[in-house]
Amino acid sequence: MAVSAEPTGHDGASAPGPLVPAPAVLRATSPARLSPTSPLVDIAQALPGVLVVVLLLRSELLPRLPLPALGVPALLGIGMTVVALARLLRWWRLRYWFDEEGDLRLDSGVVVREHRRLALSRVQSVDVGQPLLARVIGLADVRIEVAGAGDTRIRLAYLPMSAARDLRAGVLARAAGLPADVGEAPETVLHRVPTGVLITSAVLAAVPLLAGLLIAVGGLIALAVLGNGITLILLFTILGPAIAAGRRVLQWYDFTVAQSPDGLRLRSGLITRSSHTVPPGRVHACAVSEPLLWRARGWRRVTMTVAGQPGGDEQNTPDTLIPVADPELAAALIGRVLPGIDLAGLPWQQAPPRVRWRSPLAARTMACAVTDEGVAVRAGTFTVTTTIAAHARCQSVRITQGPWERSLGLASLAVDLTPGPVSLHTRVAAHLAGPLAETLAAHGRRARAAEGPARWRQPVAGGPLR
Repeated sequence: MAVSAEPTGHDGASAPGPLVPAPAVLRATSPARLSPTSPLVDIAQALPGVLVVVLLLRSELLPRLPLPALGVPALLGIGMTVVALARLLRWWRLRYWFDEEGDLRLDSGVVVREHRRLALSRVQSVDVGQPLLARVIGLADVRIEVAGAGDTRIRLAYLPMSAARDLRAGVLARAAGLPADVGEAPETVLHRVPTGVLITSAVLAAVPLLAGLLIAVGGLIALAVLGNGITLILLFTILGPAIAAGRRVLQWYDFTVAQSPDGLRLRSGLITRSSHTVPPGRVHACAVSEPLLWRARGWRRVTMTVAGQPGGDEQNTPDTLIPVADPELAAALIGRVLPGIDLAGLPWQQAPPRVRWRSPLAARTMACAVTDEGVAVRAGTFTVTTTIAAHARCQSVRITQGPWERSLGLASLAVDLTPGPVSLHTRVAAHLAGPLAETLAAHGRRARAAEGPARWRQPVAGGPLR
């Protein structure tokens, strides 16, 4: 499949020269506050919660509380006033700046004062998001993640959109050792997911969920006596898959993949607009999912594990490389984030036939493949998933064998990766598990020895997507 490239800036694919920090990188900046209108977004977001609390206080559920004889509007006004004062104080206390060493400083807290320093040499990601209320008044939040233990992310909410982009560009420039005023790196749009394809894929993905719910509530429907009860059960059964499909469309609407010297940039969202950057060398593994009803169209979904970002919150974490794609596009994107991996040319070795006694449903598709660049496993029944990891990102290899597996001459082989949504494990013949683990360990040692340090502002592997 040929995918046209839509240039939106100057060419940024040429290899950079030596990255020497310029004097501007180490120049400190004055402390700055967030946008003066940012408390308005927080106050508006707090309104539903305050309203719920007020309604509970005035309901009969809490009759013994000694409350003044105030109506709902008065209590709501008092509650929102308290929230507004708290938000204004938090906005007044929060300041951020760059120090003389180029690191980002954050001073915040009203009752408990907090001082944080983020070493930009350890930046993992800098993302820009726009919730609906913030988009209405032209604001955005900036989320910065650095490598380390514990809470290593800060969120600056909210800044004007232009200021958010400038802050993101300044952080990435300092992280790459470039002058702080170098500006935002140019990009070239590689692919946009068509809205029709996204809607169709969301509906098809929800059909199995709907079928499962219909089967699950079949017994309840049979026991229902009143017609209204049956209607209510059916209504909730249909609403669940419909909400899941709608959420998928809203989240991945106008999904755009673009290439820049910073890495692959991913943007999506209809109500809440999110912008993520997948930096070079930070992707540890990818998973290609093929749901049952997608296979006739050849569609796949590609998820990934990015270093420092364990995933889980799909809206704020870049764990989806592409929500729906054809095989050629999926393989091309994987080749960019995991250089050297050829998804179409993997030398698959099928699991032994006796594995069906241990995994009867997934035995038909279970297989593994090892190349000089990475390792891949495949399994699944209704949804077939192919997981790929680069040797340099594999942390350890484990072999386990339970009583049932020992009786069948099988063993479980697992490759430990950084925490994230992608895991890699399979079942192989017991006599092959040891040699395979040794092979993977040897590949990992060679790959890590040959790999250089990853820096921001380096080009992502690959030319035009095909």
